[in-house]
Parts: sequence; structure tokens; C-alpha cells
Amino acid sequence: MTARQERNCRDFFSLVEEVNQVMADSLSFAYLPGDNADLGKAEEYELVREGLDRLQLPWVAIVGDHDIHSKRHYTFLRFMMPEPFYRFEVGSYRFLALDAFVSDDPKVFDISSDQLDWLPQELDLARAIEKRSILFLHCYPSELGTSSSPLRDLIKRFGVLLVD
Repeated sequence: MTARQERNCRDFFSLVEEVNQVMADSLSFAYLPGDNADLGKAEEYELVREGLDRLQLPWVAIVGDHDIHSKRHYTFLRFMMPEPFYRFEVGSYRFLALDAFVSDDPKVFDISSDQLDWLPQELDLARAIEKRSILFLHCYPSELGTSSSPLRDLIKRFGVLLVD
């Protein structure tokens, strides 16, 4: 999102209306995969939230590199999600949303040791309650720094269904 007068704002609002009219009854939630605000500015997030507040279904979002151009998560956390990484369940699936920007640097993809400690517990619990695991991540696991290999090992060990 950039500015109200820009095409991307009009397109986003139009997309929200189309989802409400055509798909709201058939979707469990909407997922915003990062880069929600072009420069991570509050006025950009206000427009995103204006559209999302019209959406007639639940939504979730993860942090993208554009969201932290200010070199901090504060604005994303204020307007979008209260936590940088989290989980939720829908039906027989457990969704684990990860934060690929531990250093607050939009040029460096990596997940925190806190997430690497949290993730096996969540994946193990998903297995115990017979839920399939899906990870939301703004980059490919291979693009991560030091967390790449440990994350890929967890994906294999726990049979993660999808990384999006």
C-alpha cells in the first residue's frame, strides 16, 4: 500500500469488496503474506486497515521486508498483528506464522532463536492432536541466514505440509 490516490489502494479496496460479494461464505480467512505497507509508514497501514476493516472474514498477516523499511516492527505490530510470530488453527490444520526479520533489517532474512525454540513444540503439538502443519514465511527457507538449516530440518522432521 502506498497512498489513497494510487492504483494499488483502489485495487485493494475493490478486491476486498469482491471477496465480500463472491467468496466470503466460502473462505475461512484471508492471508496477507507481507509487504503490506510499501515503506512501513503509519499512513500506509491506515489504508490497509481501512480495507481490512471492511472485509467480512477473519484475516492474518505476516511481516515483509517493505513493512520494516523503518528498521522496526512497531508499526506492523500496531496496525496488523499484535505478535510478530503466532499460531492458529482452522479445521484439521495448524498454521504457524513466522517472522523472517529478526534483525529489523529489510535486507536480511532470518528467524529468531525464540522462534526456533517455539516451532518444534508447536509442530510436535500439531502432530499429537493430528493437525497438519502449514508455515507462513515471507521468504524461501533457503534464503534465511543461520536459521535456514535448522528450519529446513524441522520442516522435514515434522512433515510440514506447506511453506507459503
